[in-house]
Order: sequence, then structure tokens, then C-alpha cells
Amino acid sequence: MSFVKKEHWTEEDVLSLPAGEHDYFDRKSGQLFDDPSKRDSLYDVLAKAACAFANSGGGHLVLGVKDDGTVDGVPAIFSGRTSTREWLEQKLPDFLDYRLVDFRVHSVAPAATSKIPAGRELLVVDFGDSSLAPHQSRRHLQYFYRSGSHSSPAPHFYLELLRQRLTNPSLDFTLSNVTIESGWSHEGAIILKVDAGFVIENTGRIAAYKWSLIARELSGVPEGRAGDYFFSGIPGATRGASSIRIDDTILPGGLCPEKKTFGVRLRPENNNEAGIRDDLAKTIGTMSLTLQLATETSRGELKTVDIGSLFCADRAVELLREKGMVFQ
Repeated sequence: MSFVKKEHWTEEDVLSLPAGEHDYFDRKSGQLFDDPSKRDSLYDVLAKAACAFANSGGGHLVLGVKDDGTVDGVPAIFSGRTSTREWLEQKLPDFLDYRLVDFRVHSVAPAATSKIPAGRELLVVDFGDSSLAPHQSRRHLQYFYRSGSHSSPAPHFYLELLRQRLTNPSLDFTLSNVTIESGWSHEGAIILKVDAGFVIENTGRIAAYKWSLIARELSGVPEGRAGDYFFSGIPGATRGASSIRIDDTILPGGLCPEKKTFGVRLRPENNNEAGIRDDLAKTIGTMSLTLQLATETSRGELKTVDIGSLFCADRAVELLREKGMVFQ
């Protein structure tokens, strides 16, 4: 069975899971994280669970709940300044061969009247249906799968079925740069043409022949300014030379650059540098974009990138000044 990773988990979601043990989720007590002298035991438990879920179509690993449903939580900080969530995100991939890619670690949103002990939190690790399966646990040098509500050693026939199955290409994308391509005046406002550069990576073992990165949702924009963003038909833009990629194929382990262009209309109170910088901070500095990377066999999952984190206001001001659009 294939699982879709959730966008978020709440304490109500966790407590509503069925009692007992199930093939598609497992609970682990937060006590596993409490004794630094027993780190090896913690690593073994996590590696075995990650291996089993990744080899069994995915599932949910709930951390901070005992087998009887009692919420004991995990420590919010694992070591030094590193949160337990961050540590899991860094550590889990390296517990397995092939390295784990398709997973997500959630900090559970507590309820208004929460059962989570003070100073602790609930975490849920969502594992997807890994296209890299079968995975081997590096801790055990063994393959595991979910069987009878437990993580058990995988028999030979099961591993052969995993190796022979047809799987979807596994693609991921990261935001690599945000650049101001050009700017101009239009109907009393300033229009900026912005290029967001991405790197598409094939993290699986199946070649991707057709894919598309689709912008789905805009967030972090000023109230009443949603109409100042343009993902098609940028006002006043001249039609430039189009570029068509002849071959979209991305081989396993391969990378491919991609670009999404959009327009932003600035409405500074004053067209001096301070006014323009203030409006840039409002419109692009806090902007996030949710996209979906679809392939010929999968809609892909939603992923949000922080446009503002890579935006350089200095470049925008410099470009507008060169065009005589910044007043002293």
C-alpha cells in the first residue's frame, strides 16, 4: 500500500490513531531518547523502523507515545542547540542503504488542552513508498519489512518482488537562486520581472522523461496585494526569445535546471530608495511559493520554497536606478 505524506500533524490526529499495533504505523516511547548512554539502542530502533516502512509502501512512525497510548513526548532538544526534529532529519537518511530520501519529520501541533509533558514534544515521521527499495539497515546489515504489525526481517522472495516492481520516477526540487531580470514603469507603477531558479534532481532509479514544475499557491504577501503578482501575462512585458528544452529526460542521479518567471508590481509610497526598499521587503522579502513537481505517472507532492530568503534587494534597486526610476 502506498502512503501520501501529510502536510501537518496535530495532537488530535495522533490520539485518533487506532489502538494497538498496525502495519501502517508504529508508536515508540520518548524514553528511547532520554538516556545518552543508550544511543546505540535508539539508533537500532530508528534504523529498523525506517527500513521496514521504506520497504513496505510507507507509513507513520509516532515518537513520544507508549504502546498503551500514553503520551510521554520526546525531548525538544536532542543535543546542544540541535532540536530532536532537526537531528532526525539529518540522521535518518544515513541509517539505510540506499540512502533514505522519501520521508518527512513533523513536529505535532499540540491541542488546546495538551497531554504532551512540558519541555517535550510529539514527532511523527512519514515514510513514502520509496522508489529505491529494497533498503538495507546499515545498523543491522539486514533488510526489514512490516509484517503482522511488526518490523521483521524481509524474506528473499519479498526482496525479489521489490527489485522487480515497476516504480515511478522519484524527483525532487530545490530553489537555487532568485534574480531580478528586468524592470520598467507601467501605468504609474513599477513592474519587476523575477526569475526563480530551481534544480530538479532524480533521486530514484527510474529515468524521468516527462515532468513539469507547477506553481500552485502564493503566500507571505501583503494584505490586499495578491493582484500585484503575475505568473502569466506580466503587464508591459515585451515578448522575448522563447527557449524550449528539446529533451526533458533526467537520468537516475541526474540534475536539470528549471526556471519559473513571474512579475511583481511595486507600489512604493515614494519612488526614492527607502520607499522602494520598503515595498520590496513587503512584496518579495516575505514571499513563499508552493509548487508541485508532476511526472508522467505521478501528480507529485506540494512543497513550499522561501523566495524571500534568496532575494537581493540591492540588485533590484541598482537595476531601477540605472533606468532612472529611483529618485533621490
